[in-house]
Amino acid sequence: MTAKNDKGGKIFSEQKVYIQYGQDIDGDMRTGAWQIKKFADFTLQPLEVRHEKFAIPVPEGTKSADVEIVLKYNHPGAKLEIPLYHVVRKLEFRD
Repeated sequence: MTAKNDKGGKIFSEQKVYIQYGQDIDGDMRTGAWQIKKFADFTLQPLEVRHEKFAIPVPEGTKSADVEIVLKYNHPGAKLEIPLYHVVRKLEFRD
């Protein structure tokens, strides 16, 4: 999610990643099969709906902002990034 002011300057950006990863016995993320003792699943399941909220700090004097949201599927093996959803909304601010 990215928010840009009325002049096109970025005022806020944040990324939320849903992933499954391996953990060692201390709970640290690991990639080597010999290190992994259990898996932590932070993925989106099929047909699962999640609502995320972001608080955007808007600098004083900002009249409007374009907020862009992109949902992508990253295929880890093929290193593919497939866009699933994209929306841009203009927010107007009052004095």
